[in-house]
Amino acid sequence: MRIRARLCCGLLLIVLAGPARADHDRSSASGKVAVDRDFHLATIQKLLRDLGDLEASEPPPAARDRLAAMRQALQALRADLERAPVAQVAPGAGPPPSPPGPSALSATQFDELLAELGKLTYAEQKVRFVCARSRGGWFTVEQVIQVMNALALSRDKSDAAVCLYAHTVDRASWSRVYSALPYTADREALKKRIGH
Repeated sequence: MRIRARLCCGLLLIVLAGPARADHDRSSASGKVAVDRDFHLATIQKLLRDLGDLEASEPPPAARDRLAAMRQALQALRADLERAPVAQVAPGAGPPPSPPGPSALSATQFDELLAELGKLTYAEQKVRFVCARSRGGWFTVEQVIQVMNALALSRDKSDAAVCLYAHTVDRASWSRVYSALPYTADREALKKRIGH
């Protein structure tokens, strides 16, 4: 009895709070989800049958109350699904294309950044400048490497890389950044700081 009740509760949680099934549901840029109504209605119907079987086995009073609450929740969910508007989606059509991602600084903008960086005297100023500029722009891995090469100490290079990591458009190529550090220990420390 307890195993079946747990299974039923688990299935209910999957239906009520679980992620959309990729083979039955599609999301759109508006945040709405187009679902396979028949699939989900059939799943709810099966859960309601299982609940009926559990209720028929004369569970203890506390379990009966929970089963009744589950039945009400499933019936409300079924009613919501039945009332939901039907979206007209072309067969095989996926979600709309995602908007383009952020773009890195242009060559001119990046050259200006390097020129401003070169005017600064102290390493701390340079790292603070890079971190401040990282919040307002996006960088390629090649640009990150150039910024690191404009700094003298490995510590400063690592600090700059950490600041730029979250604003790098091509993170799939991030492993190239480690080559800008001369020592293996520095590379490993940066990997740890980045979370790789």
